[in-house]
Amino acid sequence: MSGLITCAAIHSQSRRLFAYRGKRCFPGLDGRKMSKSYENAIYLSDSPEEIQKKVGSMITDPQRLRKNDPGNPEVCSAYALHKVFTELADLRETEEKCRGGAIGCVACKRCWRTTYPIFLNLLETREKCWRQARTP
Repeated sequence: MSGLITCAAIHSQSRRLFAYRGKRCFPGLDGRKMSKSYENAIYLSDSPEEIQKKVGSMITDPQRLRKNDPGNPEVCSAYALHKVFTELADLRETEEKCRGGAIGCVACKRCWRTTYPIFLNLLETREKCWRQARTP
């Protein structure tokens, strides 16, 4: 019974991934839709080093020239990924800091790089739950 509760909790936590604010695709590293053919995708199979390199090169708010300038998170690819992978309370805090110029784009990307591995662990746990449920 506890396995089923765990699986249900994991499913509800990761459901945001599949209902990304009513949009059909994630933004890619360059601001366009994330696509293998555009070579702007982050893959589940990427190593942490590859993810760090890709996220580091991600396009952010083009109007923001300095760390302390107020930002617009709605045009930032890194913030779009935050919307999916970051907890709601942390997401609001990140948005406020960005708009107020209290957090720079590099720091915002670092926050996301720490959240993404947690999501991967969530997927692994979810897969294990599904495998256990299928085993008679």
